[in-house]
Amino acid sequence: MAYPTKTLPLDDSGNVSGAATAITTLRAAAGTRYANAVTALHAAFVDLQALDVLTNNTNVGGNGMAVNTFTGGEAEWRLPLMLRHPVYIPNIPGNPNWAAESRARLDIYFSNLS
Repeated sequence: MAYPTKTLPLDDSGNVSGAATAITTLRAAAGTRYANAVTALHAAFVDLQALDVLTNNTNVGGNGMAVNTFTGGEAEWRLPLMLRHPVYIPNIPGNPNWAAESRARLDIYFSNLS
């Protein structure tokens, strides 16, 4: 993945010109990208955890091979809290107990199978 790069503007003497404005603009762009990435990660985490459980269930055509993804105390609550940013994403999308959301999503998937 290519990361956006931006150099700070220089004046004729080679000194940074408008550095505060340039840094603020770059920070805002990075903050927006970060908030979008966390939102996308949240959606993928909830779906993937539910679908992993569903595809492992032999009652619905799964292979019966247990794949414990995103399980344990850390994933249950710490990851979403670690991703907060006070300016750009102070409130994490969802519960923030993403595993609980995954269980609710799994219930929806199961109910759609019948």
